[in-house]
Amino acid sequence: MLPVTLLSLLLSSAHAADIDIWDYADYPDGTHLNGVDGWHGGYASDPWQGYRSNSSGRHYAMTLTDDNGGSFGSGEAMDNFLVNLDAPQVLDGLMVSSIYMEDDDTVAFVFGWQDARNYYMLMMTGTSRTAGSNPISSGYWTGLVKIQDGTGHILTQVSDSYDQYQLQNVAVGFNDGQLVAQVWPAFDTGATPYIDLSTTDPAPFDAPGAVGFYAYDAGYGDGSNALFGPINLYAHDDDGDGVIDDDDNCEFVANPDQADLDNDGIGSACDNDEPTGGDGGGADTGTTGDGGSPGDGGSPGDGGGIGDGGNTGDGGNTGDGGGIIGGYGPDTKLSSCSGCSGTGIGGEGLAGSLGLMVAGALVGLRRRRQDPGDRAR
Repeated sequence: MLPVTLLSLLLSSAHAADIDIWDYADYPDGTHLNGVDGWHGGYASDPWQGYRSNSSGRHYAMTLTDDNGGSFGSGEAMDNFLVNLDAPQVLDGLMVSSIYMEDDDTVAFVFGWQDARNYYMLMMTGTSRTAGSNPISSGYWTGLVKIQDGTGHILTQVSDSYDQYQLQNVAVGFNDGQLVAQVWPAFDTGATPYIDLSTTDPAPFDAPGAVGFYAYDAGYGDGSNALFGPINLYAHDDDGDGVIDDDDNCEFVANPDQADLDNDGIGSACDNDEPTGGDGGGADTGTTGDGGSPGDGGSPGDGGGIGDGGNTGDGGNTGDGGGIIGGYGPDTKLSSCSGCSGTGIGGEGLAGSLGLMVAGALVGLRRRRQDPGDRAR
């Protein structure tokens, strides 16, 4: 679990609470991930693989190819995603993970995955010195991207990207049509996001989706690693009543009992057609949330601290230190990585830096070959 301060990252001021619904930390070391523990890959030539850093004990998912080509939904390299289909799927929610990147091409964090032709991504490509290969637009940028009917659309972007050889934390989420994302240095006391994005999708997906990772022309195939860390997944609960927005029949009015006296799918607490609802009577408008302004029923912060009780990514003692292909592993890179000697996602270093980020939260919400060795943390 991540510290409670994490939940302030991408929450609008109207959110009263978020609910931790799933986490995954122990990618099995040396094991192909496609088909294991619900992981599903889109590119058969890349099974992805679990990797455990011998120097820190942290676990990563890593892409094993450096391929390009195809189209979204073709099953070729452009479909090199890895999503978890056993995890709870969310519409309004937030995923948090991390990235360690050596290549100069494309990596992304997938959210709201419907199928191989429809999903959202926080996409990052290129370095300040080299333009990265990208399936939509090459260059040096980070953006919130929508793949719809097999076509990629950049919804918003900035001229910045990942820091190579630096472990970084990433958060991306969706709520009521708005997508938000932040990227910040891991375990850096006082760190603030160096990438901070927000945009509204005028025609958003209306069904919950899966979360995971994506890589294009980036990975071990050319000796440059792309490593993705543990995931924590949260579901938004805007009114803080303990019922996640995806299931709440009154999203903006607290009604933990979910009472619906006329059985029309709109909770009594916000149904104008019921005497006990919104305005005491009148025509049913058929829209959830009538009769209450966002945030009614609880002030931000109500609902209890979520995410307490554990440290995701502590590492554990599983695995054998993780030699991958030919016994090569990225540990030597990670052990020289600035800031990578922290305790792991959810550790004190992260908690300390996140605590300083709350006030600045979203209110709208080198590439080179390396010799084998143990350089990762």
